[in-house]
This record gives sequence, structure tokens and C-alpha cells, in this order.
Amino acid sequence: MPQQPDPGFDPDPCESDNPPDHCDIGCKLSAAELMPEQKPWLALGSADEADVKTFKNLVTKFGDQFGIDNQTEVKHFLAQVAHESESRLLTTEDAIDVNRKDMKERANVSPDEPKRDGDKIYNLDRVMNSEKLQFSLEYGGRMGNGDASTRDGWIYRGRGAIQLTGENNYEAFNTFYQSFAQKQGWSHADITGTPGHVASNVRAATMAALNYWKNNVDGQIDGDLTVKKVTEKINGGYNGLPTRKTEYNAIKENVDCSK
Repeated sequence: MPQQPDPGFDPDPCESDNPPDHCDIGCKLSAAELMPEQKPWLALGSADEADVKTFKNLVTKFGDQFGIDNQTEVKHFLAQVAHESESRLLTTEDAIDVNRKDMKERANVSPDEPKRDGDKIYNLDRVMNSEKLQFSLEYGGRMGNGDASTRDGWIYRGRGAIQLTGENNYEAFNTFYQSFAQKQGWSHADITGTPGHVASNVRAATMAALNYWKNNVDGQIDGDLTVKKVTEKINGGYNGLPTRKTEYNAIKENVDCSK
């Protein structure tokens, strides 16, 4: 006679023959936990609820394929997304930290330069009054972007859940996304040609974040994960480290993973 289950025992669904998707990432996420009413700065509290649910579902379904397969990794990923997207998921970098003194010291910026003469030296007043020029100068000539005259720094500025930045990163994500989305039966815009899609479509924004984690964080950190180590891989430096630590500590405390 088969043994009857103990009526007082609640079986672990992750040990069943058909475990739910959240078992693969080691964390059962809840949209409510990710959008706390008391502290809208925490986690994804400033995002649209429907977008948060889509984000949660995508991370739950695909996270383990991108190197997120335990509670610690889930919470570090959430903390980085919360900081990078300013808790909104769908966002575009709208300003960079520039000041007149630092801008004046650039070789291609001068206060005495005519405003438009085509020699790729930029008038200081014009630069300080143009976010487009500021981005073009700050990001020009790196991350696959052309020089400031191409405006690539503006076109490929940070967008989405982990602020995809630079033409190289947009092209790499586009190559991945065209194939991945086709396999899932999703519509898939050309990301390089329409970079704004990463800031307007939560599916693209989430997959860009997961893909970036896979390529830059997964397997790239020696020893235990720390906010500082993860931030260096995500950011290339330590910009916003105190806020990232605050987000991680709050998420670590408030995201249960088992409910």
C-alpha cells in the first residue's frame, strides 16, 4: 500500500515532478514586494505595475539562462536594476554630470570657438546649453561610438532597466535579441536602428538587462558577490555605489523569495 503523505507536511513544489518556474532562479518574486508603497524609491516602486509584472515573469522564466539562479544573484540583479533605472524600468538617460570648468578643459571645447564652423571644436556656451552635445562629447569615441560630430553619444545613450549604453552594446544586444525573440515567437524591433525601443518596451528592457548580466557579471566575479564587485562589472566603475548598497540592503530585507 503506497505511503500516504503526512497531512501536516507541506511539500516543496520545487521537489515535484513539475516544478514552477521560480524554482530555477531560487526566488519566488512578487510584484507587490517589488513595488512597496511606503518607499517609492525602493526597488521598482516608480514603475508601471503591468511592466513590473512582465519584468518579474521574464526574470522568473529566463533568469537561470542568464546566470541568475539563486536568491543572492536575484537580489543583486534587482538592486542594480533599481538604481540604473531609477526604480522605473523604462527610462532614458536624460542628463550627465557636467560643469563648465571641466567642459572648458576638453581639447575639443573652447569659449572662443565660433558656434558653428564645422571644425569639430565646439563652443563652450553652445555645449552647456545642449544635452545632445554633452552626451555626444562625453560618450563620443568610445563604446563603439563615433566622435562627437556623429551624435552617437546621444543616439546610444543609456536606456532601459540596466541603462544599455554605447553603439557596441546596442549592436551586441540586437544580435542576441533578434535570434532570442524569434525563438520565443515575439515581435522584435531592430534595436540598433531604433534604440529607443529599449526604453519603451519592457520585454526588450528586461532582456537587455539579463543579457548584460550574462555577459558582464556571470562568472566574472571571484568569491562572493558584493555590491561593490557587481557595480564595477555593471558600471565599469563605482558611480552611485552608496545608492546601490541602499537598494540591495532594502531588497535583501524586504524581498522574501519564498512567498
